[in-house]
Amino acid sequence: VRRIFSRKNLDILKDEFFLENWESVHAAPDVEESYNLFLTTVRQTLDHVCPKKKVQAKPSRKLNVQYDEEVKILKEDFLTALHRYELTGNNDDKIAMTEKKKTYDLKLRNLKRSITAEYINQADNKSKAIWDTINSEKQNKQKGEANMQLEMDGKIEDNPVLVAEHFNKYFSKIAASTLENNREQFKNTIITHQITLPQSDTRLLFLKPTNTKEVIATISSLKSKLSCGVDEIPSKVVKHCAKQLAPPLVSIINKSFSSGQFPSALKTAKIYPKHKKGSLIKPENYRPISLISTLSKIIEKIALSRMLDYMERNELITKNQHGFLKGRSTTTAVTNLLEKITDNLEDGKHVSAILLDYSKAFDGLGHDLIL
Repeated sequence: VRRIFSRKNLDILKDEFFLENWESVHAAPDVEESYNLFLTTVRQTLDHVCPKKKVQAKPSRKLNVQYDEEVKILKEDFLTALHRYELTGNNDDKIAMTEKKKTYDLKLRNLKRSITAEYINQADNKSKAIWDTINSEKQNKQKGEANMQLEMDGKIEDNPVLVAEHFNKYFSKIAASTLENNREQFKNTIITHQITLPQSDTRLLFLKPTNTKEVIATISSLKSKLSCGVDEIPSKVVKHCAKQLAPPLVSIINKSFSSGQFPSALKTAKIYPKHKKGSLIKPENYRPISLISTLSKIIEKIALSRMLDYMERNELITKNQHGFLKGRSTTTAVTNLLEKITDNLEDGKHVSAILLDYSKAFDGLGHDLIL
C-alpha cells in the first residue's frame, strides 16, 4: 500500500497548497500547535490528491545484458565441444571443451563488467547503483519471503511484534550499556594527558530568524526521494512544492528558534535494523537506520548553519576535525596525515601511528554530552 506521486499528482498538490492561506499556522501561539496544524493540512491534502492504494510490487531491476554476435558464436562453439566430449569421453575433447568454456566465460565477464560500469557511471545516485548491482548478484537474497528471526532469552523468535520490541529495547539502551562497559574496562587506567577543547567567552543565545529564500534554498539542497518518516511526507513532494510550503515553514521554524522548542511530532523516527556482520539472529550484529521527517531535516539544516557560523567565528572547531564540515572529508584527513608523516620523516624523525576503530562509536555517544 503506497501513494502514487506521479507528475500530474505532484502538480495538483502544488495547486492545492498554493490555494491554502495557512492563516491558522501563522496565528498559532506556539510552535507545537503551529506544526500540528500544518501537518494536518498537508496530510489531508495528500489523502485527497494521492490516496493510498494497493500496488503490485515490481521485481528487482536487473542489468539488461545484450549479447553480441561474438558471444553467440563462442557459446555455440562451447556447446558443440561439450556435446562432442559427452559423446566420446575422450580426454582431448575434454581439454578442447574446457578451453572453449574459459574463452566463453571470459567474454561474458568482460561484457557484463562493461555494462555494469556504464550503468553506474550514468546513475544519478552512484552509491545506490553500486549496491543495487551487488544485491542483484547475491543468489541467496530472499527479500520479504520470511519474517526476520531474532534470538531472545536463548530462543529463536520470528513474531514481528516481539522482534520489533526487542530491537527497540536494544537500540534504546545501547548507548548507556556501551558507555558503562567502557567505564568498567578502563576504570583502572591512569590518564596522563587530558585533552581540552577551545573555550569561548561568548554564548550562542540567539538563532537568527529564517526567511522564505533560505527555506527554499534548504529544500532545494535535499535529495529527491520517496522515502519518508512517520509523517509520510517524502522530500520529493516538499521539493516539488517548495515555494508553496515555504511560508508556513518559515513561521514554524521562527517560532521554534525564538522559543527554543522543537515540535514533539518531529522527535519520532522510523528505525530499521541494518545487518552489519555475523549471525542474522543476534541483535548486536545490526545497527539502527533512522528515517526522520523531511521537515525535521529542513529545520535541522537551518539551525546547523547558525551553529557552524557561531563556532567558526569563535574558533571553536579544532583544525584536526575533518568530518561533517564543508570542504573536508576522509580524503583531506588522509592527506593531512600523510603530509605530517612525510614532513617528519624528511626531518629525520621516527614516526608512529595509532589507528583506532571505535565499536558502535556513534551509538555510544551519551545524549547528555551532545545535547
